[in-house]
Amino acid sequence: MKRGMRETAVLCAAVLSSGIVLMAAACHKQSGNQGDDTVQYIVYTGGGNIDGANRVKEQVNKYVEEKLGFKVELTYNPYTSYSEKLGLKFNSNEYFDMCYTASLLTGNPYSLRASEGFFKDITNELPEYAPNLYQSLDSKIWDAAKVDGKIYGVINEQIFARCVGVAIDKEIVKDLSIDGKPLTQANIDENGWTYEKVITAAMEMIKNDPAISQNGVVPQSTLILGDTYDELFLQNYSFDNLGTATTYPGVIRATAATDNTKVINQYDTPEFKQFVQFCMNMYEKGYLRKDQTVDITENQRVRLCGTYRPGAESELYIQVGREFEQFRFGTPLLTTSNITSSMTAISANSTKVDKCLKLLDLMYTDKEFYNLIAVGEEGAEYVWTSGEMENEEGVMEEYEYIEYIPGNTYMIYADWAFPTIFNAYRKIFQPADLVERIRKINNEAAVSPANGFAFIPSRSVSNYQRDCDREISIVIQQLLKGTYSSESTADSIVADLNTKLQANGLSDILAEKQSKLDAFLVAK
Repeated sequence: MKRGMRETAVLCAAVLSSGIVLMAAACHKQSGNQGDDTVQYIVYTGGGNIDGANRVKEQVNKYVEEKLGFKVELTYNPYTSYSEKLGLKFNSNEYFDMCYTASLLTGNPYSLRASEGFFKDITNELPEYAPNLYQSLDSKIWDAAKVDGKIYGVINEQIFARCVGVAIDKEIVKDLSIDGKPLTQANIDENGWTYEKVITAAMEMIKNDPAISQNGVVPQSTLILGDTYDELFLQNYSFDNLGTATTYPGVIRATAATDNTKVINQYDTPEFKQFVQFCMNMYEKGYLRKDQTVDITENQRVRLCGTYRPGAESELYIQVGREFEQFRFGTPLLTTSNITSSMTAISANSTKVDKCLKLLDLMYTDKEFYNLIAVGEEGAEYVWTSGEMENEEGVMEEYEYIEYIPGNTYMIYADWAFPTIFNAYRKIFQPADLVERIRKINNEAAVSPANGFAFIPSRSVSNYQRDCDREISIVIQQLLKGTYSSESTADSIVADLNTKLQANGLSDILAEKQSKLDAFLVAK
């Protein structure tokens, strides 16, 4: 899943108390309803080519009408404007039936919009009309989707338990050693190596390799930190951001032995200072370049991934054309935000709850239909091919996978935004037991004591959160792009940021989060 994308659009609509807005939900206009035989579905796209959308829409309509007896009208919105466009639909009461929603959508997180009355309560209808989807997930997963005890959205099945991943070019891994030991997952776990230690060792090797770095100058975009801070920082240290945007202040140490329900300011912790120092070290050592403007290039050899996910090496190979090996750091953790990072919700003004849920259940149970929407048509977007890859026993095995056709016109890059990514056709270098590996991580993960809690702020605190986020985002971008002052130190950056946060209502944010979390834990 694409845990680095952050929407920048901030909607001006004030956050209203749930009681007032729930009454407003009944006033939604019905204009735009295409009739009882058509479900209007707003689809999230990850920035790929969707010129072939009309062709795929025709096939989707044909398939659904044959299977379920009604039609589907797909509306595609790219990640660059998705949050803004969805917010406008909410605020104008424009009719639609269902949409993608998630905690990653700034201004439109699932729990906030559900509390405001924009999503339909499907607690009772979900097991009736989407039984296969509903029964597939454990109760602790559905708990994360509850707002005031009710379910307002379908959780899209994927990797829920999050921890940090680092992907490194296999040719680098082959010759890399740390403290005299080869780089393996077993050695990372046994020796407690951090992602900072592993990345630093890999980049030192790359800088000293004349075949890669001429005259000791590391090429642009060899190391990618990207915009992964949000997930990286939280997940590496097992912080739970309590259902708000990932940069907002106020977290708990979810796996701490004691006091794991105390809300703290993560920007005034040793862990945040460590992250700041790591970013600064990467620039000072020449492993990152200040003129770096391109995220994905053929130079890429080391990537800090927001989330460790088995099979992600395949996506990197498709994007970069180089084989990677991925390593896991930290404790896989289940939190409300992690679980609700990809969801589908039914609009409060929809008159077709049964059809919406049947459509989602079809995508969950029908692999062909899922891939039609998520990937496109065989022969137009992809072809089946075969290859060989090494299994866990080191034996080469032949397998079949889909290969994208160059220049295809339907690449939405968001298969994780639909009911279950486990229906996705196998891709190059993905292991045969991919689904089992992901489910194992999900099932064995630590569970945050605040799982199921989503912080819904008062109006004043909502404004404070946005004000703080503005200051936080400036600092994070400076760290990721190397544009901080040359006179800065990690201490001065941390101190200056916290001074600004205090001036923008930090204490009120922490106090209200703590109060509402305490009430949730008492009632749990």
